[in-house]
Amino acid sequence: MEPLGGNKGQGFNDVGFEGVKKITVGADDVNITYIKIEYVKNGKVEIREHGAARGELKEFSVDYPKDSITAVGGTYKHIYSYDTTLITSLYFTTSKGFTSPLFGEMKGTEFEFKGESGEKLIGFHGRSSNAIDAIGAYFGSNSIGDDSNSGSGSSTQKLDAQGGNGGNEWDDGGDHDGVTKIHIAVGRGIEQIRFDYLKNGQTKEGPAHGVKGGRSSIRTFEVSHPNEYLLSAKGWSDSSNKIVGIKFITNTKTSECYGFEKVPGEEGTDISLEVKDKKIVGFHGLADSQLNSLGAYFAPITS
Repeated sequence: MEPLGGNKGQGFNDVGFEGVKKITVGADDVNITYIKIEYVKNGKVEIREHGAARGELKEFSVDYPKDSITAVGGTYKHIYSYDTTLITSLYFTTSKGFTSPLFGEMKGTEFEFKGESGEKLIGFHGRSSNAIDAIGAYFGSNSIGDDSNSGSGSSTQKLDAQGGNGGNEWDDGGDHDGVTKIHIAVGRGIEQIRFDYLKNGQTKEGPAHGVKGGRSSIRTFEVSHPNEYLLSAKGWSDSSNKIVGIKFITNTKTSECYGFEKVPGEEGTDISLEVKDKKIVGFHGLADSQLNSLGAYFAPITS
C-alpha cells in the first residue's frame, strides 16, 4: 500500500520481518514526529526508528504472536507553517479487536490501511526527517523481502549490499515486477541514484539515495520491460568507502560505466550483483552524501 502524506524527507522501507511486538510514537501539538517499531524476525526483535524523538512518546504493545496488528489508520495534513504535508495522527487495531490510543490529533485527511484478507502488519514504509512525512504499510502472512515472502514470490532472493561502509541504510524492497529506469547523478563518483520500478502493471518512482551535487549531471538508463530485464550490476568502491563506478547489464545490452572505470592494479572493492537465471526486481544499500554500497533483490525470470 503506497505511502500517504507528504513528499519531503528521506524514504524508508522496513522489509523482511514476520510481525510487530511494540510501536512507540512521538507527537507534538502539530504532527507525528517519530515512530519506533519493534519487529520480530526469526524469533528475535529488531528495531527500526524513523523521524526525530520529540514531543510526547507513547507505546502500544501487542501480545505477538497470539495477537497481531491488522490495521493502521490516522490522518495527514498540509502544515502551512512548515510548507509541507505531514502525518498528524496514528492508531493501530489488532486481530483480537484491541485499538491503541490515538497518537497525535485527528486533523486533516483520514486514512486506514488493512490487509485484503485480514493479514497481519509486517512492515512500514514512507518518508521521514524531523517528522513522519508519509507512511504506508505492508500486510501479509509472512515477511516480505526474503525467501518466505508470499507477496514477492517464494523464490525472491536478497543479495547483501556490496561496496563501502558508512552512510544510512535504505531499502526499496523486493516486491516489484522489474526495473524500468535508473537515474544516476555522477560527479566525483556516484553522488545519487534512483530507480523506477514496475509493480502490478504500474510504474512506481523510487526515492533518491544520496545527494546530487551542484555540478553533477543526471544520466538515465532505460530498461524496456517486460521484454528486457535487468540481470546484474557491476562496479567498485574506493578507499573513501564510496561507489565511484557502476554499470548495469540487461538481457539485451550493457550500460556505459557511470563514474570511473577501475584500472588494473588500482585499489578498491569490486561489486558484482548477479544471480544465475534471475532478474533484479529491487535495490537496497547505504548512502549519505554519496552512494556507499549497493545490494539487490532477485526473482526468477518468467516468460
